[in-house]
Amino acid sequence: GHEANALKLLDPYLPKGEADQFGFKEGGSLYAYGLIHANHGNAEVIAYLRDQLLKATTSAARHGACLGLGLAAMGTHDEQASLLIYYYICFLHNLFTLVFVQLRDCLYQDDAVTGEAAGLAMGLVMVGGMQTEAYQEM
Repeated sequence: GHEANALKLLDPYLPKGEADQFGFKEGGSLYAYGLIHANHGNAEVIAYLRDQLLKATTSAARHGACLGLGLAAMGTHDEQASLLIYYYICFLHNLFTLVFVQLRDCLYQDDAVTGEAAGLAMGLVMVGGMQTEAYQEM
């Protein structure tokens, strides 16, 4: 496919600062980016999608970022899929966060659209891992 040119191909649609009114274009492009890189575990792609998930301001953009992230990190079971540092809302601690934990945090937001995508993405990341704690968490 278009793995090498994915960013160039999707550039007109990817988030560039402020989202459009509803974020459908941005969410769809992030989902497409994850589809292009599905099941590859590419650390750069995962880091990009995690960053976009943090920056997303609409539920549609978060939905697409969650699904794209789940697809890109599918089956990795890698608790350190990327070492992207970000500040929690309390901004007191810099934390190396896990893809699964970031998705779980989205699941707990009071937003059905984001939560649905986060739940699916959590399952994709942990698929085949047989990790009891992860399945109980979901």
